[in-house]
Amino acid sequence: MAHPMFSETEPMTFEQAIAQTQALLEQVATETLAETELEAAIAQLVQSENGATGFFCHLSHQRVHLR
Repeated sequence: MAHPMFSETEPMTFEQAIAQTQALLEQVATETLAETELEAAIAQLVQSENGATGFFCHLSHQRVHLR
């Protein structure tokens, strides 16, 4: 089952992956995302090439810690 943040029908673009990563980071910062939800969202995000590239590209520019 897909995380609610992701579409099951359309492939994720690089730009969408960056936006999704930013949304996840905002939820982490405000502590509105449980650790298990974060793990599931990241796992789903990095399943595609665009998702993984966007995730790691955005993280490398943000220099944040995911807990």
